[in-house]
Amino acid sequence: MKLQRQVTYKRKGRTYYKYVITVPSQTVEKLGRKDEIELTFETKNSRLTLGPR
Repeated sequence: MKLQRQVTYKRKGRTYYKYVITVPSQTVEKLGRKDEIELTFETKNSRLTLGPR
């Protein structure tokens, strides 16, 4: 699994980013292998937990 920071745009000397999480296909298949899955998240003690909605 990978967390990537990507530049979305630059404006007035500032750079704006979005973050993309790459999830392995085997993990997605365990969630039901749908084209689009809504997820919930929780952050606690510097950990990010994702789960199906």
